[in-house]
Amino acid sequence: HSAATAKKTNPGIHCTVVTNYQIDLQRVRGEWPFDDLIIVEKDSKYNRLVKTNIIQYTSLERCLYLDCDTEVRGSLEPVFNCLDRFDLAMKLNFSTVKKEYEIAPGIPGRLFPVWNSGAIFFRNDDRVQEFFSRWSRFFMEEGRKSDQPALARAVYASPELRLLTLGPLWNAFPDDAAFLRNGIRDALIWHYRLPYRWPAVAPSLYQIHQHISPALINQDAALAGEIEDASRRYKFLASPFYRRGIGCPLFQKCKPLLKFFIDVAGLFKVKIKRDSQAFGRKYEHIDD
Repeated sequence: HSAATAKKTNPGIHCTVVTNYQIDLQRVRGEWPFDDLIIVEKDSKYNRLVKTNIIQYTSLERCLYLDCDTEVRGSLEPVFNCLDRFDLAMKLNFSTVKKEYEIAPGIPGRLFPVWNSGAIFFRNDDRVQEFFSRWSRFFMEEGRKSDQPALARAVYASPELRLLTLGPLWNAFPDDAAFLRNGIRDALIWHYRLPYRWPAVAPSLYQIHQHISPALINQDAALAGEIEDASRRYKFLASPFYRRGIGCPLFQKCKPLLKFFIDVAGLFKVKIKRDSQAFGRKYEHIDD
């Protein structure tokens, strides 16, 4: 969905997907939004390691990394043009974080705002390659599930980096609506995060899921179950009943109770114990 909306709003943009899913492109229904498919043989628990090394997966001069829970709503050209003068551009979160970590010895991270890694514009040059190398190294050292603390450390450790700080226009969370003139409608990159809270995105997610899920190969029982659960979840979120009802006052009052029943039904909480070798060999250690 991220790639399809980027293509629609930025004709000619080159899109690559980096994934550990094995995909048979001959079985994709509808339009395939990617120019390149890169399959990494790592289990999903290593996805953040791939993310912090994302520069290794591109040879293009100017790039945008996007989390997959994003929607591109306008031209990306202004920030790409800024990469004439800057090495990297990303959004600064207004609020500080509660996580306990140090961005440098004696400098606690909770005293400062942090950058969000859901949308990162960058040049492919030596300075940025060194920055991503630091980010990945700090992430492995900290052993956290989140890559944000390591990102803050990498920025602080890279004074030579020409960093352009962006606002919510280029990476808007649902809670950022108050900071935009016309609310979330102004966002050029919408980081919607939770589809059940923002069901406007659900119809497109459901349609793309129906197009791509038949092309996933090596479908063991766990993966097949996950695909079925995701399809049922998106179909429900895309229904007029849910999309129209979520905004009405009665729905808002009953939402906690409805959420409970939906959780019990398995529409939002999907717990899959997937075979660790389903999409590649098991890694005994994390490679640099």
